[in-house]
Amino acid sequence: MTEENILEGNYLIAKFCGAIGTENYIRNSYNRYHVSWDMLMPVVEKIEHEITPIEILDTQCKIGRTIYNREEILISSDTSKIEATYFAVIEFIKCCNEYKKPNNNQS
Repeated sequence: MTEENILEGNYLIAKFCGAIGTENYIRNSYNRYHVSWDMLMPVVEKIEHEITPIEILDTQCKIGRTIYNREEILISSDTSKIEATYFAVIEFIKCCNEYKKPNNNQS
C-alpha cells in the first residue's frame, strides 16, 4: 500500500460513512481505517446491516453480490485480515459510487 492509496481509501470510506467537512479535514481526521479495527468494523457493520453480508476468514474478505456489485468481491491478503477487509470495503464503495453516478447504465 502506498501512502497515496491509503489516503484515498480512507477518504472514500469516510465519505461513505457520512463524514462531513473539507476534504483536508476528512483526510486528516479519518485516517486509520487501514490499521484500526475500531474504525473499520463500524463500516463493515454498516454494509452488513444496510446492504449485504460480509465474511471475514483468515486473510480473506468476501462481500456478497448486490445491485452495486454484480459479482462477489473476494479479496485475499498475503499479510493480514484487516488489509483484506480494508481493500474489500474500498472495492465495494467504489462499486456503489459507480452505480450511483448520473447516467449510469444500470441494466
